[in-house]
Amino acid sequence: VFNRSEERYSIQGLIKKLMIIPSYHALFHELISILLKNNYVQMENDQLITLEKVEYIKEQLDNQPEQLLSLFPELNHFVHLLQTCVSAYPKILTGQESHMNVMFPNGRLDLVEKIYSDNTIADYYNDLLSHFIERYIQQRINLNNGLIHIMEVGAGTGSTTGFVL
Repeated sequence: VFNRSEERYSIQGLIKKLMIIPSYHALFHELISILLKNNYVQMENDQLITLEKVEYIKEQLDNQPEQLLSLFPELNHFVHLLQTCVSAYPKILTGQESHMNVMFPNGRLDLVEKIYSDNTIADYYNDLLSHFIERYIQQRINLNNGLIHIMEVGAGTGSTTGFVL
């Protein structure tokens, strides 16, 4: 699907043809919205119609990472994660692969560890958060005669916790 202009599909027909599982119908609708907003498809009488621009989408997807990285090499880990996730969409949307296994293959953090830490953006916000938490704790200690309870809640990578501690 979506290989040439003038292809026509109903949304439900496309969901059936691509075997999208129900838990991903909302995401699929959002992906279609992105294609609509960017003029890859148009909606006409409950039919999605592919436009000429769709014929170049694969070429754009193949070239975009290289162009982006030539301008912003520090985004290397983000681009790699994005490419991994996008290439896994067909298996994820059909239930053949878990999204968690794509991002954390065999429970490993390899794909995401440089996203959560060791990059300028994450480090800046983690540092900012750690200073905020430090000031907040000082205020709470002063109000509660030195007594404070702390509970950590997180996704499990520990990158923000490392900054805070």
